[in-house]
Amino acid sequence: MITLAFSATVSFYLGSGPVWPDKDIEPSCKNYWWWNLLYINNFQKSVDQCMVWSWYLANDMQFFIISPLFLYSLWRWPKIGYSLIALFLCGTCLANFFITYHYELMTGINSVLFIDFANAQDFMARFADYFDKLYTK
Repeated sequence: MITLAFSATVSFYLGSGPVWPDKDIEPSCKNYWWWNLLYINNFQKSVDQCMVWSWYLANDMQFFIISPLFLYSLWRWPKIGYSLIALFLCGTCLANFFITYHYELMTGINSVLFIDFANAQDFMARFADYFDKLYTK
């Protein structure tokens, strides 16, 4: 949270250089800092995120919050716990399938060879939809 406060307020005034005052990031930090504070910033568009790299922290916190549901059910009722894990696993597989199908993302090891770099921004936006979200893990 200290890093978030620093990035949102002070960091823009501490350097110099040809690209230092990055005005694209400044409005995001001033408007959307609270998404990072609540650890829900991985559900936000990448262009609106204050600290884009912190999506993983939000993802980990969300897993930490829902983990007692699985752990308690595994401890108390093992059959229900394993069924719950299987249900969520099937749900994430279905979410990945539908996102891949809807956005026409390519799958497989060779998909990197067929990236249309003229539309790389669109590809990265779709990649963020597919990669950053809790329900695709």
